[in-house]
Amino acid sequence: MRKATARRTSAGDDTVGAEAAPTGRRQLLIEATLAMIMERGVAGVSTRDLAQRVGVSEALIFHYFKSKAGLLEAAALSRETLLSSLLEVLEKPASNNLAATLQSLTEAASKRLRPGTPGWAFCSIMLSRDPRTQDFRETGLSVLTNARSRFADWLEDSGRLRTDGFAAACSFFEGVLFLVATLPSEAQAWDESAPEAFAGLALRWCQIHLGDA
Repeated sequence: MRKATARRTSAGDDTVGAEAAPTGRRQLLIEATLAMIMERGVAGVSTRDLAQRVGVSEALIFHYFKSKAGLLEAAALSRETLLSSLLEVLEKPASNNLAATLQSLTEAASKRLRPGTPGWAFCSIMLSRDPRTQDFRETGLSVLTNARSRFADWLEDSGRLRTDGFAAACSFFEGVLFLVATLPSEAQAWDESAPEAFAGLALRWCQIHLGDA
């Protein structure tokens, strides 16, 4: 069996032919989608262009992801985004030190939601009214709702809250989206203000929701 070969496009993106193993092809499609999001934004993702970039048929994309919204959902849950950081936390039992967990999540948010990253693009789309991304917003809302519910249950199981888990989870998600909507959309200005803003979010969250705050 011949090995898949990689080449570089003029934009510097890895592209791989259809000879890659199925699992490898799926991951390559996700990575190429993230690269395309960073170049064009979520609304600019084209399954036809993606297929050409990776060197597979467009039909294979829909085989793996069923729809463009499904492809974007997989990208949104990839290692590049804040949701992936949150889901990693939820895979483990609730920590005795929820304050440290929230601090870690808000630090991740400051980095993974930085303008120019896929995470920032996904959040921006969720806050927009662009009709071209309506399907993804509906899918994204479902993903966020599920993640919020899991986070609420996880927080509730910790036994450390002075409020209920749902209120605490909503407070975190709404706080993150508010900061994305109000912080500078230029990367350098974000770097100057976002760490302090997200640290403030973690502090306020702990003061409101933790029983021993």
